[in-house]
Amino acid sequence: ALTDISLEWLPEIPLDIWEQPLRYRLVDGKPVVYSLGPDGVDDEGRAFDPNRLDRDTMGDMVYGQLGKLREAE
Repeated sequence: ALTDISLEWLPEIPLDIWEQPLRYRLVDGKPVVYSLGPDGVDDEGRAFDPNRLDRDTMGDMVYGQLGKLREAE
């Protein structure tokens, strides 16, 4: 958890754009930093589809996992 990091290095947990604290976990031995996304539900670091972003979008906003938005057709 991000709360395990020394206050010297991380004095407070950063908030996402929905004013929720960022999350951290190891997935297959690799660190994953993520936001709960617009629905506020912890999906254990499973990334949502950035092309389907609204307040009911399921999944998390995972740092380094967001793909490019498709251009409007």
